[in-house]
Amino acid sequence: MRRFQRFRLLLLPSAFCLLPFLFSGCRKKETPVEVGNREQVFHIGNGAEPHDLDPHTASTVTEANILTALFEGLVILGPDGKTILPGAAERWEISADGKVYTFHLRSGLKWSNGDPLTSEDFLYSFRRIVEPKLASEMAIYANWVVGAQAYNEGKSTDLSAIGFRAPDPRTFEITLKERAPFWLSIIALNPFYPAHRASLEKLGGYLRRGGDWTRPGQLMSNGPFVLKEWRVNDSLTIEKNPSYWDAARIKLHAVVFHPIDDANAEERAFRGGLLHATRSVPPSRLQEYRQNIRPCCTPTRPGPRSSCSSTSPKLRSTTPPYARLSRVRSTASRSCATCGATAAASPTVCACPAAAPIRVMPRACDCGTSRRGRRAGIFHRSL
Repeated sequence: MRRFQRFRLLLLPSAFCLLPFLFSGCRKKETPVEVGNREQVFHIGNGAEPHDLDPHTASTVTEANILTALFEGLVILGPDGKTILPGAAERWEISADGKVYTFHLRSGLKWSNGDPLTSEDFLYSFRRIVEPKLASEMAIYANWVVGAQAYNEGKSTDLSAIGFRAPDPRTFEITLKERAPFWLSIIALNPFYPAHRASLEKLGGYLRRGGDWTRPGQLMSNGPFVLKEWRVNDSLTIEKNPSYWDAARIKLHAVVFHPIDDANAEERAFRGGLLHATRSVPPSRLQEYRQNIRPCCTPTRPGPRSSCSSTSPKLRSTTPPYARLSRVRSTASRSCATCGATAAASPTVCACPAAAPIRVMPRACDCGTSRRGRRAGIFHRSL
């Protein structure tokens, strides 16, 4: 009996040493969303795997979602997908006949490696779009520009005849064949993002698709984020660009795009805390989400593919998962509904145009208004 008691006394210290390990195993493991909330890393579902990150040849929404974060054109689209806001250009003028657009670039613009960005970069990039040997499907967007279509179709070989001019380092001019009131919306798209000339020439990418210049460590961009890591069929990570002109307003440290091409799988990942935002809500789940959210925006013409994203000012997700929703977007919708409430903590359900597929409202119940000059969406959201 005494021998047994001594044995128990010897085991007692060992048991106390094991207690921390036993209890640590019982703790709930943090989800990527919870880790992201703490580290300011945003996780988002992004459909299929992107083919390439060349802004002048990319033709899918999957690629455009990423390129919007990496690059910035002369102008950008506001959170409603329609309002034109200043981008790399701080202002612009349009001639009386509506054919000549003169853009004035911001002072001190830089590429992510610190190189200065000037109007010559836009001239070089815009001419690349219409190069016949590049054979970009996106060249069609330049058809409104004087001489662009003729050059792209091989009917002209004179680059100077195309209506792109860079009179000085901070001025860029575009001359159209005819008046086009929608032109500013066109040049906000990824075909008209600038490309880093030195990178393309070093890696032979000017007239070639799928060049190495679009890979991590090689891709120089001018937007709020830079490409950090690309793990094919797993994730693509971008991180804050300290050289971006408006870097002080970029609160997120990184954004992780997850290629999930199955709507049901992506929705499960969203509910399971793997994603802060999803653009793929199966139709069978829409009614359940609507019943569990008190909307402050009314969805219009809901379609087969909708989207949900985080609404908390600090992206802090709570349970049930419905508290993480801020909008349900229909790809068929072309206008954003008017807000009917002002509670900042309330989740929103709002139909927004397909032109801004992944941009989360800057604040709850903000259906498209934005300060002039402030970049809209998740990348400028106060965290």
